[in-house]
Amino acid sequence: MKTYGYRGTITVFFSILLILFLSLACTLVESARVQGARARAGILTELGMFSVFGEYERALLEDYDVLFLDGGYGKETLEAATMEKRLKEYMEANAGKKGGGLLGGFQMFPLRMEECAVEGYALMTDNAGSVFYQQAVKNVKETLGTEIVSRYLEWRKESQKQEQAAKEYTEKSQSNRTELARMEQEVRKAKEAEALAAQENGTAAANPENTPAVQVENPLEIIEKIKKMGILGLVVKDESMVSSKTTQISELPSGRKRNQGNLDMDESESGLTAEAIFQDYLVQHFPSMTDKESEGALDYQVEYILGGKDSDQENLKYVVNRLLLLREGTNFLCAAGNAQMRGQAQTLAAAVAGVIGSGLLTPLVTTALLLAWAYGESLLDVRTLLAGGRVELIKTAATWKLSLENLGRILEVLGECDQGGGEGLNYEEYLRVLLAAGSREKYPMRALDMIEANLRRKEETSAFRADNCVAKIAVKADWDIPPVFISPGNALLWGTPALTVSGSFGY
Repeated sequence: MKTYGYRGTITVFFSILLILFLSLACTLVESARVQGARARAGILTELGMFSVFGEYERALLEDYDVLFLDGGYGKETLEAATMEKRLKEYMEANAGKKGGGLLGGFQMFPLRMEECAVEGYALMTDNAGSVFYQQAVKNVKETLGTEIVSRYLEWRKESQKQEQAAKEYTEKSQSNRTELARMEQEVRKAKEAEALAAQENGTAAANPENTPAVQVENPLEIIEKIKKMGILGLVVKDESMVSSKTTQISELPSGRKRNQGNLDMDESESGLTAEAIFQDYLVQHFPSMTDKESEGALDYQVEYILGGKDSDQENLKYVVNRLLLLREGTNFLCAAGNAQMRGQAQTLAAAVAGVIGSGLLTPLVTTALLLAWAYGESLLDVRTLLAGGRVELIKTAATWKLSLENLGRILEVLGECDQGGGEGLNYEEYLRVLLAAGSREKYPMRALDMIEANLRRKEETSAFRADNCVAKIAVKADWDIPPVFISPGNALLWGTPALTVSGSFGY
């Protein structure tokens, strides 16, 4: 049997060619796999951050419509290490710790989490509460109509008018009081000089004690005594019903040393529209004096945002005095601008000046009476508001309540306001006027004071601190790309690809 022999040159050539082709193909596939792994690492890093922020503080969302991560994780200190641990756990779970994928099958783009670090964060209290302000405005603006902005502009314009009227009232009151005191002193000196001259001339000076006294009630003296009384006792029916809750401002975010973030946040919400929305947010999310008794740290929280005092009583006094001053200004303009009311004041002033002993005092006493009359009417206004009633911003003679004859018995008349009623704005709307005219830059931190104090009263959030709440984080994650087309031995010899992914995420 004949046998044939073949040379193996061609077989070896094709074997080498096949090896080269497969090497090129595997290199291309490995390169694509590494690039795919890089893209997957970025996705997993972002997904890890998203998962961490999914653990937001539920009470903040339910009660105040804002999303923040409690970076304290149930403790009173900011736990950045815990945040990093949670982030790493989520990344490893999403990547598959052994590179096999979440389903346990072959993974074309396996990744191994090596290290991750939170390199920066933005906190709820950063920039004097601006981070909180921005989110509060964004979260509620979609639910509000454009009418809230137009109403805010009206309140702001009106608050400016009333502030100007109050300023003029204060200046007029001070100057009139000074001038009246000076004139009374001059009259007194003139009488003393007249008596002395009569004594030197041997003539009898007129003795006022022998002159039949003219009975004229001077309401100015009564008003001066009333102004020295406690203001809350004048404007509420039962002062004992005023809340006695207190707080320690030095322990609240606005009064203590706070944690500070190192990331910048978007501050696109600004201007009058943002102010209008945030003002409405405050009134809608925090109770005031005319609301039902709250379970919060303070009962009068809008008043706290305005006044920043450490007790309900002090904050209510602050708001009442602000309201009283605003009402005095506009009421004085009404009284002084009405000829009939001005005439009544002049008639009574002439009688009072006659008792004092000098008709020269009549113009000053007239102004003093108009000022006192406006004060009395303002007391009625504020008491009406606190009783749940309404008061017009600008009054007329037809809507004026207090007669000049009753000015001296104002304490009796005040009780008639406890039924409320009336037309115009209610107490909440007047609070909006005060908010529009107040220190708007202080509102975010004072609101955070109340949020923290309220949540700390609950057992499940007893360790809550506003400056532990995270709005945004910046992360650096180190990943290894395990081999697929080379053996573990060669991987140890040549090393495995590694990459670092940086990213940020926030609410």
